[in-house]
Amino acid sequence: MKHMQSIQRRAAAILAVAGGLSGLASAQSLAVTNGVVLATDTDLAPGCGGATFGGSFFTDAMSTGLGGNVLFRGRLTGAGVAPIKERAYFYGSTRAGLTLVMRGNDPEPSGTIPFATLNSATAQGLGGTPRLTESGMMLFGATMSGGTGMTTANDTALFTGTPGSFSILVREGDATPGGGGSPHPTRSSAACCRGAAA
Repeated sequence: MKHMQSIQRRAAAILAVAGGLSGLASAQSLAVTNGVVLATDTDLAPGCGGATFGGSFFTDAMSTGLGGNVLFRGRLTGAGVAPIKERAYFYGSTRAGLTLVMRGNDPEPSGTIPFATLNSATAQGLGGTPRLTESGMMLFGATMSGGTGMTTANDTALFTGTPGSFSILVREGDATPGGGGSPHPTRSSAACCRGAAA
Protein backbone atom coordinates (compact mmCIF):
# COMPACT_ATOMS: atom_id res chain seq x y z
CA MET A 1 0.00 0.00 0.00
CA LYS A 2 2.83 2.40 0.89
CA HIS A 3 4.49 1.64 -2.44
CA MET A 4 1.27 2.41 -4.32
CA GLN A 5 0.84 5.72 -2.46
CA SER A 6 4.43 6.64 -3.31
CA ILE A 7 3.81 5.85 -6.98
CA GLN A 8 0.62 7.94 -6.97
CA ARG A 9 2.39 10.95 -5.38
CA ARG A 10 5.22 10.75 -7.94
CA ALA A 11 2.82 10.28 -10.82
CA ALA A 12 1.02 13.48 -9.86
CA ALA A 13 4.27 15.36 -10.51
CA ILE A 14 5.02 13.88 -13.94
CA LEU A 15 5.58 16.23 -16.83
CA ALA A 16 4.29 14.67 -20.05
CA VAL A 17 3.88 15.42 -23.71
CA ALA A 18 0.92 13.74 -25.36
CA GLY A 19 -0.81 14.33 -28.65
CA GLY A 20 1.08 17.61 -29.13
CA LEU A 21 -0.07 18.93 -25.74
CA SER A 22 1.89 19.06 -22.51
CA GLY A 23 0.98 19.31 -18.89
CA LEU A 24 1.03 17.63 -15.53
CA ALA A 25 -0.37 14.15 -15.82
CA SER A 26 -1.22 11.26 -13.57
CA ALA A 27 -0.20 7.67 -14.27
CA GLN A 28 -3.72 6.95 -15.48
CA SER A 29 -3.66 9.67 -18.11
CA LEU A 30 -0.22 8.52 -19.27
CA ALA A 31 -1.56 5.02 -19.78
CA VAL A 32 -4.48 6.39 -21.79
CA THR A 33 -2.51 8.88 -23.90
CA ASN A 34 0.79 7.01 -24.19
CA GLY A 35 2.50 10.30 -23.28
CA VAL A 36 6.26 10.76 -23.30
CA VAL A 37 7.65 11.50 -19.83
CA LEU A 38 10.17 14.35 -19.90
CA ALA A 39 10.88 14.83 -16.19
CA THR A 40 9.61 13.98 -12.74
CA ASP A 41 10.46 15.48 -9.39
CA THR A 42 13.76 14.07 -8.07
CA ASP A 43 15.12 13.42 -11.62
CA LEU A 44 18.61 14.83 -12.17
CA ALA A 45 18.27 18.11 -14.05
CA PRO A 46 20.52 18.00 -17.14
CA GLY A 47 23.46 20.40 -17.10
CA CYS A 48 22.86 21.53 -13.50
CA GLY A 49 25.77 19.96 -11.62
CA GLY A 50 23.82 17.30 -9.72
CA ALA A 51 20.75 19.40 -8.87
CA THR A 52 17.40 17.66 -9.26
CA PHE A 53 13.94 18.79 -10.31
CA GLY A 54 11.89 19.40 -7.18
CA GLY A 55 10.20 21.75 -4.78
CA SER A 56 6.63 22.91 -4.99
CA PHE A 57 5.50 23.39 -8.59
CA PHE A 58 8.72 22.04 -10.11
CA THR A 59 7.55 23.20 -13.56
CA ASP A 60 5.74 26.27 -14.85
CA ALA A 61 3.84 26.93 -18.05
CA MET A 62 5.21 24.95 -20.97
CA SER A 63 5.25 25.72 -24.67
CA THR A 64 5.20 23.02 -27.36
CA GLY A 65 6.66 23.23 -30.88
CA LEU A 66 6.79 20.84 -33.82
CA GLY A 67 7.97 17.31 -33.21
CA GLY A 68 6.79 17.41 -29.61
CA ASN A 69 9.66 19.65 -28.46
CA VAL A 70 8.82 21.46 -25.24
CA LEU A 71 10.32 24.53 -23.57
CA PHE A 72 9.64 24.94 -19.85
CA ARG A 73 11.00 26.55 -16.70
CA GLY A 74 11.90 24.01 -14.02
CA ARG A 75 12.58 24.43 -10.30
CA LEU A 76 15.78 22.91 -8.94
CA THR A 77 16.75 21.56 -5.52
CA GLY A 78 19.88 20.04 -4.05
CA ALA A 79 23.51 20.48 -5.06
CA GLY A 80 24.60 24.05 -5.76
CA VAL A 81 21.09 25.51 -5.69
CA ALA A 82 20.63 29.03 -4.29
CA PRO A 83 17.69 31.45 -4.70
CA ILE A 84 19.38 33.27 -7.61
CA LYS A 85 19.80 30.02 -9.57
CA GLU A 86 16.89 27.80 -8.52
CA ARG A 87 15.10 28.01 -11.91
CA ALA A 88 16.23 27.05 -15.40
CA TYR A 89 14.81 26.63 -18.91
CA PHE A 90 14.83 23.15 -20.40
CA TYR A 91 14.11 22.01 -23.96
CA GLY A 92 13.52 18.64 -25.58
CA SER A 93 11.09 15.99 -26.71
CA THR A 94 12.30 13.01 -24.66
CA ARG A 95 13.64 12.44 -21.18
CA ALA A 96 17.03 11.35 -22.58
CA GLY A 97 17.14 14.33 -24.96
CA LEU A 98 16.15 17.02 -22.45
CA THR A 99 18.77 19.81 -22.39
CA LEU A 100 19.49 22.88 -20.31
CA VAL A 101 18.92 26.12 -22.24
CA MET A 102 19.94 28.52 -19.46
CA ARG A 103 19.76 28.93 -15.70
CA GLY A 104 19.12 31.81 -13.33
CA ASN A 105 22.38 33.70 -12.63
CA ASP A 106 23.79 32.81 -16.08
CA PRO A 107 25.19 35.72 -18.14
CA GLU A 108 22.46 37.47 -20.13
CA PRO A 109 22.28 35.47 -23.37
CA SER A 110 22.60 38.19 -26.03
CA GLY A 111 26.10 39.13 -24.88
CA THR A 112 25.32 42.82 -25.43
CA ILE A 113 25.20 43.97 -21.78
CA PRO A 114 28.61 43.45 -20.17
CA PHE A 115 28.56 41.78 -16.74
CA ALA A 116 24.74 41.36 -16.67
CA THR A 117 23.36 38.14 -15.20
CA LEU A 118 19.86 36.64 -15.20
CA ASN A 119 18.83 37.39 -11.64
CA SER A 120 17.86 40.17 -9.26
CA ALA A 121 19.82 40.82 -6.08
CA THR A 122 17.92 38.05 -4.26
CA ALA A 123 16.16 35.81 -6.82
CA GLN A 124 16.60 34.16 -10.22
CA GLY A 125 15.50 36.26 -13.18
CA LEU A 126 13.93 33.87 -15.71
CA GLY A 127 10.26 34.61 -16.46
CA GLY A 128 7.76 31.78 -15.94
CA THR A 129 6.06 32.05 -19.34
CA PRO A 130 8.60 31.11 -22.01
CA ARG A 131 7.25 30.62 -25.55
CA LEU A 132 8.34 28.31 -28.35
CA THR A 133 7.40 28.69 -32.01
CA GLU A 134 6.83 25.74 -34.30
CA SER A 135 10.22 26.43 -35.92
CA GLY A 136 12.02 26.28 -32.54
CA MET A 137 12.49 30.02 -31.88
CA MET A 138 12.26 30.83 -28.17
CA LEU A 139 10.83 33.94 -26.50
CA PHE A 140 11.14 34.75 -22.80
CA GLY A 141 11.28 37.66 -20.39
CA ALA A 142 14.03 38.08 -17.81
CA THR A 143 15.21 40.34 -14.99
CA MET A 144 18.92 41.15 -14.94
CA SER A 145 21.45 42.60 -12.53
CA GLY A 146 25.08 43.70 -12.47
CA GLY A 147 25.25 44.96 -16.03
CA THR A 148 27.19 48.02 -17.09
CA GLY A 149 24.87 51.03 -16.75
CA MET A 150 22.02 48.88 -15.39
CA THR A 151 19.40 50.47 -13.13
CA THR A 152 15.87 49.58 -12.06
CA ALA A 153 14.72 51.53 -15.13
CA ASN A 154 16.36 49.12 -17.61
CA ASP A 155 16.84 45.77 -15.84
CA THR A 156 14.20 43.67 -17.65
CA ALA A 157 14.16 42.50 -21.26
CA LEU A 158 12.40 40.24 -23.70
CA PHE A 159 14.79 37.83 -25.46
CA THR A 160 14.26 35.84 -28.65
CA GLY A 161 16.31 33.29 -30.57
CA THR A 162 17.74 29.82 -30.17
CA PRO A 163 20.39 28.50 -27.76
CA GLY A 164 23.69 30.20 -28.54
CA SER A 165 21.99 32.88 -30.66
CA PHE A 166 19.68 35.02 -28.52
CA SER A 167 19.03 38.73 -29.03
CA ILE A 168 17.10 41.36 -27.10
CA LEU A 169 13.74 42.03 -28.70
CA VAL A 170 12.88 44.89 -26.33
CA ARG A 171 14.40 46.17 -23.11
CA GLU A 172 12.76 48.17 -20.36
CA GLY A 173 13.57 51.82 -20.97
CA ASP A 174 13.91 51.41 -24.76
CA ALA A 175 11.92 53.85 -26.88
CA THR A 176 8.47 52.42 -27.62
CA PRO A 177 7.91 51.96 -31.38
CA GLY A 178 5.36 54.55 -32.50
CA GLY A 179 5.44 56.08 -29.03
CA GLY A 180 7.17 59.34 -29.93
CA GLY A 181 10.33 58.34 -28.05
CA SER A 182 8.54 57.32 -24.83
CA PRO A 183 10.42 54.59 -22.96
CA HIS A 184 8.99 51.08 -22.68
CA PRO A 185 7.33 51.30 -19.26
CA THR A 186 6.91 47.72 -18.00
CA ARG A 187 9.04 46.18 -15.28
CA SER A 188 7.11 42.92 -15.53
CA SER A 189 8.95 40.58 -17.88
CA ALA A 190 6.11 38.06 -17.59
CA ALA A 191 3.54 40.63 -18.70
CA CYS A 192 5.89 41.78 -21.46
CA CYS A 193 6.37 38.24 -22.68
CA ARG A 194 2.65 37.42 -22.60
CA GLY A 195 1.86 40.56 -24.59
CA ALA A 196 4.48 39.93 -27.27
CA ALA A 197 3.56 36.28 -27.68
CA ALA A 198 -0.17 36.89 -27.98
